[in-house]
Amino acid sequence: MNCELEDSTPPEIHDIRHNAFEVAGFSGDLVPGNSIDVSLRGEPGCRAYFVIMASNSSPDPDYDPFKKQEMTEVQDTPGLYQGSYAIGWEDESQDEAYVWACISDRAGNKI
Repeated sequence: MNCELEDSTPPEIHDIRHNAFEVAGFSGDLVPGNSIDVSLRGEPGCRAYFVIMASNSSPDPDYDPFKKQEMTEVQDTPGLYQGSYAIGWEDESQDEAYVWACISDRAGNKI
């Protein structure tokens, strides 16, 4: 019996949200100690992570796997993944940054 999963369709991401603007407040600056919460709504039963990247960085977060922040699927809400990142003293100051997220299914397909 062959139990290989023949699935080449990547999972879908329906929505990504973060609270960085609210955390930064009136000054617009994120400082060490601030925590950014990120949520992703997508296909249930997958693995998800996010990376906060400088606007001039490569769009591929695999360049620095230590910056990946794993997200956890909310137990009572299938398909909702949440994670957070605490700004540290070692984080470089950036004028602009963005949140890049990825979701991968059991077959290894990702988007």
